[in-house]
Parts: sequence; C-alpha cells; structure tokens
Amino acid sequence: QAFEIKQQLDELTAKLVQMRGTFDIPGRTARAGELEAQREVPTFWDDPKAATAVSQQLAALGAVIESYDSAARALSDLQELWPLV
Repeated sequence: QAFEIKQQLDELTAKLVQMRGTFDIPGRTARAGELEAQREVPTFWDDPKAATAVSQQLAALGAVIESYDSAARALSDLQELWPLV
C-alpha cells in the first residue's frame, strides 16, 4: 500500500509540473510583478480607468498563481507526511 501511495504522489507531482507549464505560472508571476511595479508609481491613479484595469488583471493573475501555489503546498505537505502514515 505504501508503494501505491508513493506512486500516486509521484503522479500528482508530475501533473503539478505539467500544470505549471500549462498555466504559465512563471510568466504569470513575472507579469504580476510588472503590474505591481506599475501600481507603485505615484501617478498610477491619475487614470482611474487604466488603474482599475491593471488592478483587475493583477487580481486575476494572483488568483491563478495562488491556486497553483496552494496545490503545490498541499502536495508538498502530503509528500512529507505520507511516510508517517
């Protein structure tokens, strides 16, 4: 049974790696950093419509990144805990 658990964890790890590429997590993270830099500019809110668009885009990117990070943390926790079961 331990082998089956390890095999399932390995499969989940492979799927998570695939998802990282599919959802372009590195690219989304880089883009979120760019948008955060824009928000730090003192004149950011001079154009409220553009500022709102940037904020919405940042929120959407953040949601995808956080979902991936949450799944990665959960899988990491499982990998650490399964030998104790």
